[in-house]
Amino acid sequence: MRIALVYPEESRKLQSIAAGLQSVFQDAGHSVQQMAVGSNTGGSSLYACDLAVVGSSISGFLGGKFSPIIAAFLQKSTGLERKKVAVFVSPHVFSVTKGTRRLMQALEQRGAFVFDFRTIRSTHEAQEFGKKILAAAARK
Repeated sequence: MRIALVYPEESRKLQSIAAGLQSVFQDAGHSVQQMAVGSNTGGSSLYACDLAVVGSSISGFLGGKFSPIIAAFLQKSTGLERKKVAVFVSPHVFSVTKGTRRLMQALEQRGAFVFDFRTIRSTHEAQEFGKKILAAAARK
């Protein structure tokens, strides 16, 4: 399976979470394309991947906002229609649920099918989520 792993490049925590996910996917024999998205990154085509895993940090005291870099990337990207997507977020303080919902809504508005999501705080949690993603993707 070809997996796109999308996350904002400015967050070291998200980079370590992405590395944990990538190790699980590659150990299971899947091809992983890491897409560390920066403020200057344009959209990308996700047609070639079978599964997309999108990560973001959640900020805001009560507003629960996901990364504007990811929001811009999703607006410019193609190939999300009917794509299976898993979402992971890294919390700062509060409003994780609201921010996660907003990210999932942005993906669903682009035609993606969000089948799983999780708040991740450590590499170990990332690896467990990666195993869960692969098991769920195999069933669908």
